[in-house]
Amino acid sequence: MCPPAPWGMYRPSTPSGYTPDVIVLALLVALSAALTWPSPVVELDITARDFFYENRTETLTFAASILVKLGQGGFLGFVALFAAASLARKHFTIRPMVAFMSTLLLVGTVMVLKFATGRIAPEWTHDDSGVPPFALFDQVLLFSDLERTMSYPSGHLVNAVVWYGLLVLLLGELMRPWMRYALIIVPPIAVFTSMIYLGWHWVSDCVAGLLIGIVILRLVKRTPWETIPLPTYIEPRV
Repeated sequence: MCPPAPWGMYRPSTPSGYTPDVIVLALLVALSAALTWPSPVVELDITARDFFYENRTETLTFAASILVKLGQGGFLGFVALFAAASLARKHFTIRPMVAFMSTLLLVGTVMVLKFATGRIAPEWTHDDSGVPPFALFDQVLLFSDLERTMSYPSGHLVNAVVWYGLLVLLLGELMRPWMRYALIIVPPIAVFTSMIYLGWHWVSDCVAGLLIGIVILRLVKRTPWETIPLPTYIEPRV
């Protein structure tokens, strides 16, 4: 019996420098800072929220409620887990699972940010009626004293960037080029627009989720999972 072929991620290119990561993180910090006072960013958030609330239609709401599911972390995580486990079994190595678990931990850090920033959702009301008047300016800032609905950043956007990107890294060799591009581009756009249209997240929430997702995915793509040293209890040395 022939030994299994060595496992390797699909990487047509590898991020060579950290300058883009630093720029993205700087944008994230600047965006977060702008949400601590009634800045133009907050004004844009409120304007977008009110516009889509006043112009929402049943047809587009139904379509958006379907598209937003592209960012559901539980389902996407399960698909990525299945892909990683299948590759681990096929190539007789735990390394695809290590890549998956590490990605899962990185995505999980978003929950820490959600708890820490404590931002309310766009259509939050004191009585949970779901109809205006909604919160304005000082109420929608980060670190507010109101009920914390963990709106910032958008976890759905992080999921839409990271999990589909990981699937391309794991299974890219089995895909046609248009499939790879579609998985990387379509879900983030669909989730971004759907979240804002439905009033589930502020525009800035989605931008922050997109930025965090990019940094995480670049880190996952850069890590040499095939050769990174692992403890012997994870990968016994033969």
